[in-house]
Amino acid sequence: MNRNHVGIIHILISAFFVSLMGIFIRLIDKEVPPVTQVMIRIVLATFLLFLFFSLKTIKERKKDFLKADRKSFWLLAAAGIFGYALMVVFFSYAFLNTTFGIASTLVQLTPVFTFVFSYLFLRRNVGRHHVISLVVGIAGVVLLFGPSGSGNLGGNVFALLSAGLNGMYFVILNYMGNKNSLSTNTLYTFLFASLVLIPFSFIMERPLALSISGITWGYLVFMALNNIAAMYFLNSGLRYISPNRASIVRLSAVFLGFVYSVVLYHESIAFVEVLGCALIILSIVVISGKGK
Repeated sequence: MNRNHVGIIHILISAFFVSLMGIFIRLIDKEVPPVTQVMIRIVLATFLLFLFFSLKTIKERKKDFLKADRKSFWLLAAAGIFGYALMVVFFSYAFLNTTFGIASTLVQLTPVFTFVFSYLFLRRNVGRHHVISLVVGIAGVVLLFGPSGSGNLGGNVFALLSAGLNGMYFVILNYMGNKNSLSTNTLYTFLFASLVLIPFSFIMERPLALSISGITWGYLVFMALNNIAAMYFLNSGLRYISPNRASIVRLSAVFLGFVYSVVLYHESIAFVEVLGCALIILSIVVISGKGK
């Protein structure tokens, strides 16, 4: 199995874990508001990773799991604060301030920003197959979510900021390559994200006033583990393939989320939505077939 196939498989696994989030977000939505959901599961993920590595350090007598050079440290800070934490905050604001269809479409424009940032900062050339895959994938997203009207300008800007910051994350982690272990990169990303999400949660949603049941805490712990797996495989995949290719393959999470909505929630399905899913799959096939 070559590097390209390994990278694509890892990104697909990450997309699978990301797509599962929607199921549990629906289960606890009435009890825990969106930003606080993310804050709790990221703080839990940070704690669980730190606990795991601490126990591993005691067992193996190694103390280097937090070791990162200065450049890597600041890159991971940027990835955690901007590429993850603020991306999620803007994502939440987008859905609160514009229509569902427009927000769902604009936040999936991450590949567009990834292509631009990749060219500007990594000097990655954009070939014909990249452009075809990008156009086909975005067309699939538009058909799937069916945005109509112009929405709210502020909400639209939040959605675009979310997509742009997500694209920045792809570029940063790809640029870092094999610096540090995957586990170290994942831990630092969550740690820096937590430092931003905690105050945002307290400002926006007052989490201390919430009454969270035991079963919801169980869901949150599972979501934290799910987040760890999603981030770990995303970071791993970005070591094998370009951020351009990874951002297109990650659109598979949109397709999987749609499948869950039909299978689990028996939501109605229209031909145009099936066509949208087909185009997303086609875009992944095109980007996976040749070049970088």
